[in-house]
Amino acid sequence: SLTGHSSRPSPPTEIRRAALPLTGYADVRSTLGHNLILGQNRAGAVERYLSIVAKELGITPFTFTKHDGGPTTKFGRSYFTNRRTVVTYTVVQ
Repeated sequence: SLTGHSSRPSPPTEIRRAALPLTGYADVRSTLGHNLILGQNRAGAVERYLSIVAKELGITPFTFTKHDGGPTTKFGRSYFTNRRTVVTYTVVQ
């Protein structure tokens, strides 16, 4: 920043360890096997990103578990909105 201070917030000091299940989803197109791989790849991309951000903020360690939610139409018939990764977190103190 221009003032020499970081614009990133300080991590909460009460976080000791965080478990982050990541569930990747695909839309209903393609084969089930292909959609399972896409879901895993989406969860993996989010895992890599969150690992970098956590390291920069000094929040460690995160424990990631990747899950594949498979093809879904949960958010309607729009293919775009069904391609996602859901992050659920639980803070363990």
